[in-house]
Amino acid sequence: MATNLQKHLKSTGAPNLLYYNRTISRGDSLESLDAQPAPSARDLVTSCDIIFLSLSDDSALESTLDSIIDSEGPEQLAGKVITDTSTVHPDSSAKAQARLNEKGAKFIASPVFGASPIAAQGKLLWIVAGPDDAVEKINPYLEGVMGRGVIRVGEDVRLSSKMKTAGNFITAGMMEVVAEAHILAEKSGLGSKSLEALIEQQYGPLALSMSQRLTTGAYMPARGDRPWSDLNLAIKDVGH
Repeated sequence: MATNLQKHLKSTGAPNLLYYNRTISRGDSLESLDAQPAPSARDLVTSCDIIFLSLSDDSALESTLDSIIDSEGPEQLAGKVITDTSTVHPDSSAKAQARLNEKGAKFIASPVFGASPIAAQGKLLWIVAGPDDAVEKINPYLEGVMGRGVIRVGEDVRLSSKMKTAGNFITAGMMEVVAEAHILAEKSGLGSKSLEALIEQQYGPLALSMSQRLTTGAYMPARGDRPWSDLNLAIKDVGH
């Protein structure tokens, strides 16, 4: 997401992206595109009017807000738009909004659909909930920059998290069906290659991407490489 956003900012002559990662080396590719690393989340929020968060779980969201809110007075946060793209419980989104609103900031809950390769292509699907005036400020950076489309679900920030949870159940169910179909294909002598051709022609790109994760070894990357996602995150995603 951040790479595509920085490329867009640079091409339009806007100020460069300011970024922060708890593992700062993960931002090296951004720095090579002239994005600027921030020493801390607090420094980033102080320097920016529009902030995107992408965190692993509910506790990471809460601790990040702790570091921002506890160290900033109302005058530092007033008017800022903070968008959370994490997959968290609807109540966590509501709590985050209440905490930030107390400081005068606007909060948007906008979880996204799409694995890392989809994010790299700028083809994420954004599920957006939050105040209309705040959403207008982030719209220029969504469709065509970091995403292929936007589904607006209103101002209640719990709704986008509920939609993401529902979508995760659909995704997890499809992954199970595709995996079982591959087992059947292997055991019956049909073979995964033939089955994957059927999936591509009959069941569309989402089912195909799930199949390809199984057949290309994406779930078991080379030593030292990170997988597309973490099993614990998948369990969390269907546990809400």
